[in-house]
Amino acid sequence: MARRYELPLPQLAAAATYIATVAGIFILACAFWLLARLAAAAAAPRRCVQVAAYGATPLLVASSLLVSPVLMIACLAALLHVFYLYYLGVQQLLGVPGDEAAQFVAIALVIAIGASTLGGAGVGALGLL
Repeated sequence: MARRYELPLPQLAAAATYIATVAGIFILACAFWLLARLAAAAAAPRRCVQVAAYGATPLLVASSLLVSPVLMIACLAALLHVFYLYYLGVQQLLGVPGDEAAQFVAIALVIAIGASTLGGAGVGALGLL
């Protein structure tokens, strides 16, 4: 499949994407840990990383299917599975009660998205990417 546009592709684009993905998982783990401390749940940082990494796995696997734009549907289905894994993971590994788990995951994702956006803006402003 040939590219149909002439925009230059940065040489380190793949490495930057991988680093940003790993950083995003750790940012989400930090959000889980901070919220677990506020919710008085006994959550070790190691368990927060486990929930964040295990939950992100289906989306990372599905993103390899993006060789065709039609397969974006698989990523959307994987995204729903990711939310479900986070919902179960915070209950079983972090000790969040079942009635609070959905709100816990939603707030953690909002915090992680905000932190990732600010971090990406900071890296972009420094001209590192």
